[in-house]
Amino acid sequence: MGRKMKVTKVKISNLQSHPENPNTHPDNQLKELQNSLDQFEQVKNIVVWQNKVIAGNGLMEAARLQNRTEIEVQDVSDWPEEKAISFMIADNRLQELAVMDNNILSGLITNIDEPLNIPGVDEDYLDSIDFGADVSEEKKDTDNVETMEIDEVIQSKIDKADNIIYQFSGGRDSTLAILKTIELVRDKNPLAVYVDTGSEFPDLLYFIYNFCNEHDLKLQVLHPKKNFFEIYGEKKQFPDPVFRDCISRLINNPVDVVYDSTENPLIIRGGRSKQKTSRSKSNVYQEISKGKKTIKLLNPLYSLSNDEYDSDVAKVSVWPGYSNGFIRTACWCCPFQREPQWEALRINYPLLWSAMFDLYKTWTFKKIKGDGCIKQYEKYWDKQ
Repeated sequence: MGRKMKVTKVKISNLQSHPENPNTHPDNQLKELQNSLDQFEQVKNIVVWQNKVIAGNGLMEAARLQNRTEIEVQDVSDWPEEKAISFMIADNRLQELAVMDNNILSGLITNIDEPLNIPGVDEDYLDSIDFGADVSEEKKDTDNVETMEIDEVIQSKIDKADNIIYQFSGGRDSTLAILKTIELVRDKNPLAVYVDTGSEFPDLLYFIYNFCNEHDLKLQVLHPKKNFFEIYGEKKQFPDPVFRDCISRLINNPVDVVYDSTENPLIIRGGRSKQKTSRSKSNVYQEISKGKKTIKLLNPLYSLSNDEYDSDVAKVSVWPGYSNGFIRTACWCCPFQREPQWEALRINYPLLWSAMFDLYKTWTFKKIKGDGCIKQYEKYWDKQ
């Protein structure tokens, strides 16, 4: 059976702290939480078990001090008591283990002219931080990959282009593709385009924004005419597992609109030879006919051996989701995944995992003879 992830608003007067909660909240922390509620409203759910708060006690107390009457909670009252207590202890312990990356923090406050208005972050706090080495220099060391060597033919394709469009998904491959070529195209007005399909991981755009900012790369966020749920929700059927029509409808088409509006462009992608998409499987350089136009693509990673790729990726600052168990930056509701991807979703984004479980119960998956996706999809979700 799947986990019940009921989210609802309840009266604060009906809630109480779990008597065995080991965490306490000093007055200064409660003041900061009140400031956070004023500025951001409620950005995380309180978790309750039989009207006892097992995660988010400080937030509940802050709301109570502000004389709020209701607050949103995630109800897990169907859990056994020992599971609720284990979760409470784990939640407290994980918060203790979290460590602020001061170099990232330094990057966030760089070039901010106006005073910061962040609860718990004031000038005294910032002055107390040892940021260490200059962030730009440290970033240069972290992303210390060599610009790729390209042959005369590919060089001519770059030379003939007036503008470069990076198709940036935020994944390892597209990140590395940018770093391997960015110095080759600085004079070509490089632009990174990221497509928000309506089902992206919540923090992915934040990573992409910071990456582009750190590497002086202009970013444009695109949206398809209809997002994932507008397209597939009407029939309640996942995309075709063989043709993967979602790629063209949700990603390639919006990128092509930018391509059409750009003078003499060349698209650079993170495609690799082992991938199955139509824009990754041909060669380093590729021309695709689409109606009366020709789309010019460069897949620089195609020429890297597996050892070269692994060596370079190890030097690159990638999306943090990889270190938290994710295999890909694919849409969170993509059914063409393996179990580790869904388990990472369950751990990192439990509400999205619950939504995916609901899709499994209510949407159909096109069964095609010989396709293995349906087997791994059903094997995982059948046992939830």
